[in-house]
Amino acid sequence: PANVVLGSDSVDGYLHRSPHFGAIAGRYANRIARGRFAIDGIEYQLDINAPPNALHGGRHGFDKVVWQAEALDGEALILRYLSPDGDEGFPGNLAVEVTYRLGAGNDLRIDYAAATDKPTIVNLTNHSYFNLAGEGSGDVLDHMVSIAADHFTPTDATQIPTGEIRSVAETPFDFTQPRAIGERIRIADEQLLLAHGYDRVINLTGGIA
Repeated sequence: PANVVLGSDSVDGYLHRSPHFGAIAGRYANRIARGRFAIDGIEYQLDINAPPNALHGGRHGFDKVVWQAEALDGEALILRYLSPDGDEGFPGNLAVEVTYRLGAGNDLRIDYAAATDKPTIVNLTNHSYFNLAGEGSGDVLDHMVSIAADHFTPTDATQIPTGEIRSVAETPFDFTQPRAIGERIRIADEQLLLAHGYDRVINLTGGIA
């Protein structure tokens, strides 16, 4: 057995020093340009915690709170959190439930549900760091990855999508067939250089296999 999901050895580490280890990223995963958005003609300004943008819900996002946990029947767990109206600048009370379930084939399923009392935006995801060779075993550049995605969304220098949808063909982002992560990571590709490596998986149109 090996610890293949990187993390902290204490709750304090997750609350104060973790780079989103295993986190539920929210209220809004990824970046919001200049931390601004509008709903029904009302403009909202979020905390700029990744200048010049807002990232993963702000300085005190969902990764920095303690969720209520309840064990379910079988190999399952549900986490609950109520984000109050105005939390990190987002409108509406948002009640969130995230369920983790381990299947008979050692598959992990994560289901997200959220309800609000005011028009708002929400974009939840899991932010785990995996090393399938085990913690402390070195980097992951030899890991083989396949991603069922034939397009990706390029970003600008601040990692905000430009609006273009580009084919992965003949780019370092083509993982439609299994490839080692490190095989093309040092190619002089503009998108790799802007992100200092692969920070685009969230923008690929598909899922990780």
